[in-house]
Amino acid sequence: MALTIVLACLALAYQTKGYVSLVVGDAKSSAIDLRQKWVEHRYFLHGVNPFDIWMQHGPWRDSDRVARFAGRPPAPYSETIGFGDPANPPWAYPGGLLWFWPSWPAVRIYYALLNFAASITILGWAWNGARVHGTRAAGLVCAACAAMSAAGTAVDVGQYSLLITGLLVLVLQLDGLGRAVPAGVLLLLALAKPTLSVPFLLAVAANGRIPMLAAVASTGALATLMTWWRLATDPVTMLRQLSVVGEYLAPASQLSFQSVATDVGLGGGAALAVPVLACAALLAVPLVRLRRTSLTNLFAFSAVAARLWTYHRPYDDVILIFLLVPLLLRYYETEDNWIGGASLCVGLTLWSPGRLQSHSVVQAVQLIVWVVAAIALYRSLLSDLPSRQRAEGKGSAANTESPI
Repeated sequence: MALTIVLACLALAYQTKGYVSLVVGDAKSSAIDLRQKWVEHRYFLHGVNPFDIWMQHGPWRDSDRVARFAGRPPAPYSETIGFGDPANPPWAYPGGLLWFWPSWPAVRIYYALLNFAASITILGWAWNGARVHGTRAAGLVCAACAAMSAAGTAVDVGQYSLLITGLLVLVLQLDGLGRAVPAGVLLLLALAKPTLSVPFLLAVAANGRIPMLAAVASTGALATLMTWWRLATDPVTMLRQLSVVGEYLAPASQLSFQSVATDVGLGGGAALAVPVLACAALLAVPLVRLRRTSLTNLFAFSAVAARLWTYHRPYDDVILIFLLVPLLLRYYETEDNWIGGASLCVGLTLWSPGRLQSHSVVQAVQLIVWVVAAIALYRSLLSDLPSRQRAEGKGSAANTESPI
């Protein structure tokens, strides 16, 4: 009970700071990422490719990488809209209007309401999963989720990491109800940030959710065609432009496999491809061996891969809710002290203040803890399988689905 109270107080402090900053904070230091996304979608509404704006008027406009796009038509810069770093894949623009349609600054209030709704969705999911173990357990799991400093940071700057996490929770809930098509549509919305959500798409594929994948593919194709029509830019060109912007933004990221690859001397495409392939290979092990367990459990491994495989910033750590909650539920199910210790260690890496997490040593500890915790969860889940199924990589944990 004491830990629950402490975590609830932490959550109140982090969340209050985040929402106040988002809604009424200084426009130059608060809601920074929200402003960038709002600018990006405002240009989309006006039929202007935001990547062209960035390349013709931005910080890399004289670089060799941008020079490859010199044949693009002039993009009319708007003083009223302003300038921002575009970071959306082509399929994300139509759906993104649901998040960024109000005018500025009214969008700050609207976005705060969206984030609050996402938080309630996440906490409801956590409560429903843990309530079979009693009210105290459910309260602790909810407090553990709410006390993540990354959630407050995401709200503060107006990032959509919390929204992506909420969408993925809804995907799990709709999947549990057998609603594959709406689950696929929401998964497509979550793919607005593919650096965070693609590993979850892989989990869905490994779990054999074919109707959901079909919904993702068809909705994504339609959204991409709409963007192509609106911006008069083919999706391949936009993805190439996105990679240039990503290369510009990557050096400011948290420690990840990609930053390690860069530090050891890999450059260009190799610094991106090697970590992605390495994480995909590692992720394939639990996704294949445990593919018939619950999608919730598979999402735990996807969350770790999502955090490690490419560049991220502190607010993206909120995605590790999908690791923390299954660990806590597994502890209550098995009373395994190793799982309990892993849960606590993961929690400590997520509850600590953002300023502490800015140190490279702390980031290294976080990465190690998350990987070790994922291994502990994998071994625990694997132990539920009959020995023959473990050897063959088939079957499930007694074919039981998590209550969440």
